[in-house]
Amino acid sequence: MAASAEILATIPVDMEPKWVAASPDGARAYVTLSDLSGPGPSKGALAVIDTTTNTVTATIAVGRQPSGVVADHSHAYVACLGHDGGVVSVIDTTTNMVVDTISVSGPTGLPHGLAITPDGRQLYVCAETGEGTGQGAVTIIDIGTRAIVATAAMSPCDIQSSVAITPDGGRALVTDIIGSGPAVIDTATHDLTFPLQTSFGCGRLAITPNGLLAYLVGDGTDSGDVIDLAANKSVGIIDVFGANSTDVAVTPDGRHVYVSQRPGKSAGGRLLVFDTATQKRVDPPIKVPESADGLAFTPDGQRLYVSDKRTRSVHVVAVRP
Repeated sequence: MAASAEILATIPVDMEPKWVAASPDGARAYVTLSDLSGPGPSKGALAVIDTTTNTVTATIAVGRQPSGVVADHSHAYVACLGHDGGVVSVIDTTTNMVVDTISVSGPTGLPHGLAITPDGRQLYVCAETGEGTGQGAVTIIDIGTRAIVATAAMSPCDIQSSVAITPDGGRALVTDIIGSGPAVIDTATHDLTFPLQTSFGCGRLAITPNGLLAYLVGDGTDSGDVIDLAANKSVGIIDVFGANSTDVAVTPDGRHVYVSQRPGKSAGGRLLVFDTATQKRVDPPIKVPESADGLAFTPDGQRLYVSDKRTRSVHVVAVRP
């Protein structure tokens, strides 16, 4: 499949890329990498991409099967497996060194999605137990002390577990296997409040910058839910028919939402673009060479970094005006 003219660059990363995050200043993109092939234990790493040159400037070894990644002004945080269970690897972004590991689940538990509160004080991490029980927890970590301050027992989804925090910092939304939709955690009390009323519970979440809407997409579903965060329920759908949806992200200006997809029923790897005012698709889709997986916009909203596990690369996409 030919790549779209909207792809500005393609960056090889050697291992399979998964999720992507941008630094707050937009100078770097961080991509979790995994290699399950070959003899011996699986390998995990974090690729650091210079967004000015679109080159990999460092590859940092972390735990096995890295998944989610987020970054603040001084550190990047990677959910992965350590020697004794699920951990968050803490990386100093000045030295590109792992400076700490924080245990967040037992020997067979795998952490996935994570998010930082807008005030930069707390890190939310969702992890399954890995024991086939459908149980798990959201662990809340004080970023300053790196101590666990609370744990909310629930049933985070496995492959596509996701946590998103409202722009006012008041609520954390976590995809949940059990219930009528994503669970909601009050960030002041760390208590579970109520599930959002949506069509399905597992997938990837993104919230508009004004905090009014959230978008939920999942692998194997033909539509994504548009959630009114004041009404706490789904109020519409976006049509994602034709492929397997892997991630969702809202542009920094809040005008559009992008959905990444792997090849599926009737479509190859692509990015779908939706108008957040009308929930209508802005065609044509943006084609990628093989697979579109994780997404992250630069803070200026000009570029989108898209992981492509099939080609072991990251595509840099021009964001539509």
